[in-house]
Amino acid sequence: MSLLSSHIRLDQRPAFARRLASALDLSEDFDIVAPHSAVVSTYQLDSEHHSEPRQGSLCLVEVDENGNISLKKSIPKSAGVFRFEYLSSSRLISALTNGSLSIDDLNAKSDDIPVCDNMLLDVSPLDGITFTSDNKARDGNAYVVDLNSETLVSSWLAHQLAYSNDPCEVWTCSLRKGNVGCTGAEDETLKIWDTRSRTLVSQCKLFEAGVTFSQWINENQILTGSYDEHIRVLDTRNLKQEVHKIKANGGVWNIEINLDKGGNPLYLVSCMYGGWMLMNSNYDILKQNEEAGKQLLYGATIINSNKLLYTTFNDFTVSVETF
Repeated sequence: MSLLSSHIRLDQRPAFARRLASALDLSEDFDIVAPHSAVVSTYQLDSEHHSEPRQGSLCLVEVDENGNISLKKSIPKSAGVFRFEYLSSSRLISALTNGSLSIDDLNAKSDDIPVCDNMLLDVSPLDGITFTSDNKARDGNAYVVDLNSETLVSSWLAHQLAYSNDPCEVWTCSLRKGNVGCTGAEDETLKIWDTRSRTLVSQCKLFEAGVTFSQWINENQILTGSYDEHIRVLDTRNLKQEVHKIKANGGVWNIEINLDKGGNPLYLVSCMYGGWMLMNSNYDILKQNEEAGKQLLYGATIINSNKLLYTTFNDFTVSVETF
């Protein structure tokens, strides 16, 4: 049983959320510290009033000990923001809809790195470089960017539709140590790449719809989500069958991996029109709220051991829920 604690309505549609912390764990000390902060990214299509029709921002919100949420700061961006990742506890990198990566220090300046002319959908930083991907159907590219020199290192055609050979949207990317990365796309395929040589290493075609989320969970295994409403754990040593396949409430846009007080993984799944799901290390559902997806839920993040925050795109709302 879930209880809605509070919500706020933003001026732009909220697209993603991640709590502000250097590590995603639920230690006892973390529970004591209040208020808790989170960053929410926004995306708003407004072609009538702006030269750049896709507007966006990064919103810093706070949640107090009673679960009340408030907006503390809004940082306008040069375009819409689909996803972002933390580079440190207060510094993050965002994929922008104008084809740039934005690096933001929440307490100081921001810096944009031009990558391409297309919308960027995902970003995966590691050891001074980042992997990113676009969604313009004529390109279907993956990109490697050096964050130290702020330059594009390489790009290549990553995905094409099987029935037409046309390039397609690359919804997700994830980088692993050793110059290895993966991409997932509208072609219902997850691909493993040598990012230095831009060589396809292997691929998985077990999906029944576009691949929307990917994250390496160890050297060989990748956690994935798809529009086909399944979560999959794949092992790169055998991509012909899943290690795990879990039915979700809806299309899986994001999976946040947390650690509970015992050090075991907790998976918070953003299921779009299916709301959110919280699963334990065995992928058993602990809590869920399908009703939260009625207004299209793209982002969810755990605030402390009994509260989470989620965004609903269609009604411009950020909500805090006690579970």
